[in-house]
Amino acid sequence: PAGTYRLRILGIRSADDYLRLAGYLDGIAIVKQVAPVAASPEALEVDVDLATGLAGFNRYIARGDLLIPVAGDPTDTGGPAVFRMAGG
Repeated sequence: PAGTYRLRILGIRSADDYLRLAGYLDGIAIVKQVAPVAASPEALEVDVDLATGLAGFNRYIARGDLLIPVAGDPTDTGGPAVFRMAGG
C-alpha cells in the first residue's frame, strides 16, 4: 500500500553519490517526498513517501541501474528496505 517507508542505502561514498541518489529519487513519479533520517559511513537512511508502496518502488528501480536490492525481503523483518548503489 501507499505510505512512508524507510530505505537504507549502502554504498554512498561521496557528496556526488548523495546528489546522484537525491536526483534519482526526485525523478521517480511515485516518490512524493524524501526525508533523510540518519547517515553513517556505512549507509544513509531515508523515509520516502510512496504513492504505490514498496512493491511498486521495487518494480520501478528494477528497470534502472542505480539501486540494487540487497538479498532478502525487508518487509518480512519490519526493518528498512535495504538497497546498494551501483558501483558502491
